[in-house]
Amino acid sequence: MTWFNFNCLMKNFKIYFLHCAGALVLVFLLYCLVKDTKLLSTHLALGVLLVLLLFKLILAYVLLNRSTNDNAHLYDLINNAPMLSYVQDKKGQFLFGNARAQKFFNTGVDVTIDGKYIEISPEILKEEELKELDKVLTTGECYQIEKPIKLKNGDYSWYSVHKTPLKSKNGKIYAIATFSRNIDAEKRIQEQRETYIATLSHDLKTPAIAQVRALELLLSGQMGEFNEPQKEMLNLTLDSCHYMYDMVYTLLSTCKFESGAVKLNYSKVNMFDLLHESINEISNLARENSINIECILNDKNYWVNADKIELKRVVINLLSNAINYAFSGTIVRVELKSDMNNFEFRVVNSSPYIEPEVMLGLFRKYVSHSQKYNKVGIGLGLYLSKKIIEAHGGEIIAKSLKTQSNTFGFIIPINPKISEEEHLEAVTL
Repeated sequence: MTWFNFNCLMKNFKIYFLHCAGALVLVFLLYCLVKDTKLLSTHLALGVLLVLLLFKLILAYVLLNRSTNDNAHLYDLINNAPMLSYVQDKKGQFLFGNARAQKFFNTGVDVTIDGKYIEISPEILKEEELKELDKVLTTGECYQIEKPIKLKNGDYSWYSVHKTPLKSKNGKIYAIATFSRNIDAEKRIQEQRETYIATLSHDLKTPAIAQVRALELLLSGQMGEFNEPQKEMLNLTLDSCHYMYDMVYTLLSTCKFESGAVKLNYSKVNMFDLLHESINEISNLARENSINIECILNDKNYWVNADKIELKRVVINLLSNAINYAFSGTIVRVELKSDMNNFEFRVVNSSPYIEPEVMLGLFRKYVSHSQKYNKVGIGLGLYLSKKIIEAHGGEIIAKSLKTQSNTFGFIIPINPKISEEEHLEAVTL
């Protein structure tokens, strides 16, 4: 929002000019009436004055009717809205609203969608209202929030609140409209879903880890040697267990990011070291697909403030996708570069061209170009990667050329802005 608006300035200048000109004309006419001047006869001055006053009254009547009609439309909207709807002045005083809003605003009593009565202290409600009004008046923009409000019995009830500033033609706020609804039922469903996913994931992760450890023990030779066909079978089984564990972990992480339950643990991360760790972990996948990985470094300083575990998950996912979809025997190129503010990571491979409409859907949940090329996958990897990068204040890179070259990656700030609510300790680089 800019502090200077030329169009608004000109509009206000015209209004002020007309008011001043009208005032000068009135003063001139009154002067002609009082003083016997040759500039204008007394009768003509009186006639002009009466005409101007009549015009002023007609204009005021028209504007009043228009304002009344506008307010009538607003009143109909507020009164018939299926939620708490009301209008306040800039000081927080209740002007008008539907019956439910009047009761809620004056007594703090509301009824949830499942018929449960809740009661909030009017003092707490007024305090919350003033904070939100202050944000609307400060920014001059709409304000939306989902928040828990403490009830009189000590419990909390969730509300979704949307406040809209009502502005006059000259852009000044004269009132604020509020639309609010109780979302306890939605929060309960969300909590049940998260609990279900967490329980299911935990129950699946535990046997998966046990299987991985048992297979690793067998392959170590501590319990006897196996012939080559047996080792190959055990390695295939181990890979399947690793895949199942990663899939469960990805599903759980996705749900946490969607619910906002994940708090990033920022630390000083060397992206060059993180890249080499990631390449070592997927070296077997590269060998199986006859892919060589080549690193291109444009700078020596690759330090960022980030969550190392989550960022490594993104790097491994992008590298794995590049290897899985690359033509056999080609090179996957990894590019790292940074400037004073941002770090950039890109993975370029030689693979089939991805059409624009398909590219738009790659980062949606449960969608991937595995559907197009008949590969196995649940399509959560890119979706989760996007969530992680956005949580770091960055953006995903996705480009496809008809020369059968595809680029995926991300850009993140080297020193991201970290909110106080997260209580994270980040090292300034």
